[in-house]
Amino acid sequence: MEEDIIEEDVDGSIHSIHVRNFFCHDNLEITMNKNVNFIVGRNGSGKSAILTALVVGLGGRASATNRGSNLHSFIKKGANSATIEIKIKNSSEKAYKHNLYGDYITIVRHINASGGSSYKVKSATGEVISTKFEEVNAIILAHDIQVDNPISVLNQDDARSFHESDAKKKYSLFRKATNLDQTETNYIRALENCNKAVNIWNRKNEACIELEKEYKKWKQSHEQLQSKDEIEAKKLALQNEYYWSEIADFEREATLVQTQYDKQQEKINKLAEKLNKMNENFGSETNVIDTLKSQLDEKKLEKTALEQELRNLESEVRETQATWRTAQHAVTNHTELLNREKRKIADIEQEISNIDAGEAAAARASLEARLSRAQEAAAAARARLHTAQHAADQARANHAHARTRADAAAADAHRQRAELKKLRQQVRELEWRGGDSLAVYGAAMAELCERVHAAAARGHFSAPPRGPVGAYLKVKQKEWGGVLENILGNSIRTFCVNSPEDSRKLFEIMGQVYGSAAKPGVTCSKFLAAQHDVRGRCVRARGFSSALDALDVRDHVVANFLIDNLALETVLLVPEHEDAIRLSDTEENVPENCAKIVTLDSSEYYPAPNYRSYGGVARAVRYLHLSTAERKRYGASVTRFISPLQYIADNIAILLVLSAVYRTGCFLKL
Repeated sequence: MEEDIIEEDVDGSIHSIHVRNFFCHDNLEITMNKNVNFIVGRNGSGKSAILTALVVGLGGRASATNRGSNLHSFIKKGANSATIEIKIKNSSEKAYKHNLYGDYITIVRHINASGGSSYKVKSATGEVISTKFEEVNAIILAHDIQVDNPISVLNQDDARSFHESDAKKKYSLFRKATNLDQTETNYIRALENCNKAVNIWNRKNEACIELEKEYKKWKQSHEQLQSKDEIEAKKLALQNEYYWSEIADFEREATLVQTQYDKQQEKINKLAEKLNKMNENFGSETNVIDTLKSQLDEKKLEKTALEQELRNLESEVRETQATWRTAQHAVTNHTELLNREKRKIADIEQEISNIDAGEAAAARASLEARLSRAQEAAAAARARLHTAQHAADQARANHAHARTRADAAAADAHRQRAELKKLRQQVRELEWRGGDSLAVYGAAMAELCERVHAAAARGHFSAPPRGPVGAYLKVKQKEWGGVLENILGNSIRTFCVNSPEDSRKLFEIMGQVYGSAAKPGVTCSKFLAAQHDVRGRCVRARGFSSALDALDVRDHVVANFLIDNLALETVLLVPEHEDAIRLSDTEENVPENCAKIVTLDSSEYYPAPNYRSYGGVARAVRYLHLSTAERKRYGASVTRFISPLQYIADNIAILLVLSAVYRTGCFLKL
């Protein structure tokens, strides 16, 4: 079951890497195993170049690799471009766009001589899906690949300096490894977005309040309009009632006319009956009938004329009534306007009479005097306000400046106190150890050496162990002390023993002295009677010396250790970078037997054909420059240096107090 878990493919795992013209590699392809991969080779064979290719190929910046400041420095000398091709797994259920890429995603980064680069993202079939960095970034995020995380990719410079770094650098590495920096950045961004959202909400809320007020205003207007509509409805109802009353009047008039018409019709009917009787009675006497008929026709014409006249009169009556109503309405409006104007005139006359009265004149004069005094007081208040605001601005500016100086002073004070504490500790150690050259290695080292010498005197070792190695070395030129300590590294605290049995006995003594704390290193190698002859393989360059020649080694066993383990005879010390580059960048200029060139600031140059360089930082000498007399002079100088540091720390404390008092004073002034 464990084997199944181990062999399970994980999306984002590296399947293979293929580089062309990258650092020292012309064309190198490596297929990774599923579990752990070890890459072994000599110094300068390009092991670190593979790790750099992984970082750069997956979108990392050149500065993140500690191998160069720009991409074109990674191109092999003599070539115009370099290519990195990385193939990663993409076959699980949570694979990234599996329907598009398939079981593998290939990311190709091409670097040209100008320092620019381009990407190609290919599917498992080799089809180019995208050429954008955003797609590469999306793939890295989807598979949780963190090329800038030192836990995921730990370069050799960080690994080499990790155990010697201080707590601050280790904490910085911890923050990067746990993504606390990114988390803090995201938190600050989220907090800013939250504050922006709160500000937007406040503005929207204020706008809502204004809109609510406007809504209430419009609602009130709407209610007023509704009351107006009711009045209009009543008006319309009254107007309809008025129209119906007119219709009723017309109906009554029409009824009267109809009554008259009916009466006339009855008369006509009676006349017709009489006519019929007359026809019956008179027979052929048609003249009378014709006369009567003509009379009847005349009456009908008269009737028609009367009816037309009646209709004309009714129309005139209606027009007259409408005109009368309009005139009456106009009279009413003019009457109201006249009454309103009369009331205004009466009010104005009353006000004029009040103003002309003596009390009103006195009150007016008093009010004008108070107004004048109030205007003068307002002008003075504005002037005081302007002065106060200017003073407040100056106070705030002075406070900000003082606070900046105080913060800088506090940081300087903290740094000076730490330095002071360190120097005092060194002084105590020097005073306690006196002329002991092992004092710089700490009290535990001095005790260890005493016990080792005592055990050697009792014959517990086949040959007396040598250590620490740094105790047998002196620097011929003091300016190279820090550089040589950097080259030696932890070997400066190492012990040399003659046999494995001596090594076991030495570890027992170290356990008694150091307990569970970190112990010096131990190297086991047969002690020879004489120092190695390295004249045939020692680096030589006119005007420069090797690291071995820069040291005065008092013991041939220690010298053999430095030759066998560190090959100091092949390390050339060159003060200036220009000379180091000149001696290492082309094969013709490389001195014979030169494996590495180191400058005064600990920068390292590896010579052609595998030319490369690593930046360094100048470091102070700790172990190699202190003889007994120098140690006493160093202790005296440290003691003299403590008083100025204490004086600086006291002044900084006073500055902080004065800053606080000044800030309080500014607040009181405001």
